[in-house]
Amino acid sequence: MSTSSRPTKKPRSKELTDQQKHLNQEKSSDRVKCEHTISGVNRYNAARG
Repeated sequence: MSTSSRPTKKPRSKELTDQQKHLNQEKSSDRVKCEHTISGVNRYNAARG
């Protein structure tokens, strides 16, 4: 999880494939984990001082 990648956008006249939807879910899950980690660090620093 060294870099973040953007989810695949749905084209105007088409739907995403099942594979694209699955990859978007995985990317979202990774992003949430990263955001929660950053939030925890910020809470720790706020509690310290």
